Amino acid sequence: SANLESTALRCTDLSITTDTSAFVPGGSVEVEVRCEASMSDVALLGVPGTRTFVATSTEVVDRFRGGTSG
Repeated sequence: SANLESTALRCTDLSITTDTSAFVPGGSVEVEVRCEASMSDVALLGVPGTRTFVATSTEVVDRFRGGTSG
């Protein structure tokens, strides 16, 4: 959100989805950021309509992450 605010892009709808279904040692966590922006805010010509920008990132959970020892 902070990165988007520093650009000319203004999201009319911003959603962030986090998938932690594989949040186990050696698994992964995936995050998706979806931004719907008015093209009149982006283009100098004031083009009508909107566009959805989507970015995803996946990070591996450390195989030796925490836990209890026997």
